[in-house]
Amino acid sequence: METPFPNPARSGTVIRYQLPTASVVKVELYNITGQRIATLFDGQQNSGFHATSWDLRDANGSAVPNGVYFIRLSAGSRQVTSKLIVIR
Repeated sequence: METPFPNPARSGTVIRYQLPTASVVKVELYNITGQRIATLFDGQQNSGFHATSWDLRDANGSAVPNGVYFIRLSAGSRQVTSKLIVIR
């Protein structure tokens, strides 16, 4: 997974990643306390390059406050985490 861009984010960000093989993929967002605030993708994807965007809203559609967030990408048995800063 590449670093989310832009980072810090003001109105939204894009998460780009590459899969070497087809996998079940989950892209989730967590706040600094470890609480899951949104799931951006959960399903099967083919190998290759992929991207998903986040509009800085939680699962209920509310804007998240400024702070540090973590994006966790799970693909098959692998997990990768990246840090994102939100500044409005």
